[in-house]
Amino acid sequence: MNTYANIMRDLLSANMPLKIVAFTLTLSLFIWVRDDRQASVVAVAPVRVMIPQGMVLTGDVVDRVRITVQGRWSDIEGFDPTSIRPIQLLPRETTDLQLLPISDDMIDLPAGLRSSTIQPDVLRVTLQPEKRKLITIQPRIVGEPPPGFELGEAQVKPQSIEFRGPASSIDTLQTVGTEPIDVTSVTQTIEREVTLITEDALVTYDLNTPIRVRVPIKTLEVPRVIQGIPVVALNAAPDTELRPTTISATVHGPKSVVDNLNPDQLQVTIDLGDETKRGTFTRQPKIGNLPANVRLADYHPKDILVTIKTVPTE
Repeated sequence: MNTYANIMRDLLSANMPLKIVAFTLTLSLFIWVRDDRQASVVAVAPVRVMIPQGMVLTGDVVDRVRITVQGRWSDIEGFDPTSIRPIQLLPRETTDLQLLPISDDMIDLPAGLRSSTIQPDVLRVTLQPEKRKLITIQPRIVGEPPPGFELGEAQVKPQSIEFRGPASSIDTLQTVGTEPIDVTSVTQTIEREVTLITEDALVTYDLNTPIRVRVPIKTLEVPRVIQGIPVVALNAAPDTELRPTTISATVHGPKSVVDNLNPDQLQVTIDLGDETKRGTFTRQPKIGNLPANVRLADYHPKDILVTIKTVPTE
């Protein structure tokens, strides 16, 4: 046991000065590497273009840049790559193409850190005068109602609103459409709250109330000519003659009702109760007993020739 202890003591105490020097060098190298080693990290900085009043930014402009940040390892370790403040760029009030450089001094970094690369480091910016204009809203209707129904004229409220955007876009804008309203299989009037579809993202509008579209769906009316309808003389003598004895009538109404209308249902009459003399004269017939949603459009002939040979007695 004593022999083992002696061996260990000899190993630890032998060449002690050299061991102290080696330890010191190792410690110094560790401190130097930890404190002075350079490191880098990639960060993203927001970009804010300060648009002059009365102008609007056109074209595609990047809203952030990629920055390589360098510094000591200890500083990089405590740096948040998302904490960089927005870079503000101030273009001139002109419609010419402008190249706006982004330099290192525009980037707000903590002490001890610096930017080594900025991508992109130049922004291409084009401005246009802003213009406002009252634009008509155009409802966009797609599809068709089922057979037997027809589409009425769509109504939108408000009918027009003020849009704003680049003058070149506003000048050519005449109408703005709504989102599609599908009327397939719709059999009654509908009303929808809709959004507007603008093809130019730079054209915008402000509206406090929703846009509503009313789409009337009407029952499809069709005409039908019914021929050979008998004319009946009311309160007439037995030998009263009518010429002609039948008429034809044109009616309008819902297709399903008109197509199934029985001609025998119609009543065409001439009331002769007030006639007290024999003779020949003309009378216009009356056509009745039409369904409530069917109307008479025309009939022919307009006049019926009546001949009374014997005056009816009480």
